[in-house]
Amino acid sequence: MNLEKEFKNLIIKANKVIFLKKKDKELMRSQVVAFMKQHPRENNVPVRASFSWFGFKVNKPILQYASMASVAVLLFGYVAYAAQGSLPGDPLYSVKVGVNEKVAGFFLASDKSKAQYEVQLAKMRLEEIEKVAVEGKSNEKTDLQVTSLLNDNIENVKKYSDHIKSKDEVDALEINSDLEASLNAHSQVLNKLENVKKILSDVNDKTNKIKKERQDDEGKLDDRSQALKSSAEGKLNATTAKVKEVNSFVEKKKSSINEEAYNLAKANLLLANEAIVQGQQELQAGNWRKAFSLFQQAIRMAQETQITIKTSISLKLDLPKIQIKIEDEGQGTNGENDNEKQGQQQEKQNKEGVNIKDSIKISD
Repeated sequence: MNLEKEFKNLIIKANKVIFLKKKDKELMRSQVVAFMKQHPRENNVPVRASFSWFGFKVNKPILQYASMASVAVLLFGYVAYAAQGSLPGDPLYSVKVGVNEKVAGFFLASDKSKAQYEVQLAKMRLEEIEKVAVEGKSNEKTDLQVTSLLNDNIENVKKYSDHIKSKDEVDALEINSDLEASLNAHSQVLNKLENVKKILSDVNDKTNKIKKERQDDEGKLDDRSQALKSSAEGKLNATTAKVKEVNSFVEKKKSSINEEAYNLAKANLLLANEAIVQGQQELQAGNWRKAFSLFQQAIRMAQETQITIKTSISLKLDLPKIQIKIEDEGQGTNGENDNEKQGQQQEKQNKEGVNIKDSIKISD
């Protein structure tokens, strides 16, 4: 299918999903008329034309104030802009997910950019679920709608990352690791909310599945590959920068969270820093696969810490106590030593988190 035909099909779909209630049409109509009065026509030649768009009938008396093109641009821009902040259950939510997001995705060329975009959409779906739940607006219909969209986003990430994997295993791993971190962090937030247990169970299942696939793929990396060595070395720099970024973020938001949440965030970053140190040791020993995996872990730890703080502040929730741990290589999601090691590292977090500010060797 060529791009022109694909784009036309997208526009046809857009027309089908756009729907407005009477009160919404009236509000938009008043905005349009006000705009037209502020932008009168430049000459006295009457414009004799009429058209209907989005349920609005625009005739020649109104068109005396502006051109047809101005009206069309204004209407489309208004709908698209208004829809962007909509939530499940809102009149314009279908415009947001069926038009705005589709159009934005249409212009992405590479599998990598498409996969990254789908990861961002998955994050947005999770944030929407949380916000609707906090506002007490969630119901079976909205839950089913958003869960279906989230599943589509996750499946699309897998589809594009599978395409990428045949060309660049590292790129595919980084994309899936980003998705895993987001799902894991948001599952902790969802765990503190009411009436989302079914969604939480679904998110947890998908998180575990993605984690297992990521671990399997990391185990298949070729430790003799010079490309992997270069990737691990580059990942060290990216990881260090990310942990420093999140550390600065935590310090900036210190006044917005309680002391316990602050200490826990710093403890999580300490573990991320320990993973970096272990990764450096593996890198020096020539164990590039282990080094790469450890750097990936450190980034996920930092990402999860940042997401939970951001979400908790925006939703006015107590910060979830995420139990972050450093994975052993080859250890699956249900490794027999998981509980014991996780308990040991959580105990360490609790002890060190009380006075940890000066123990992290990360400069702001």
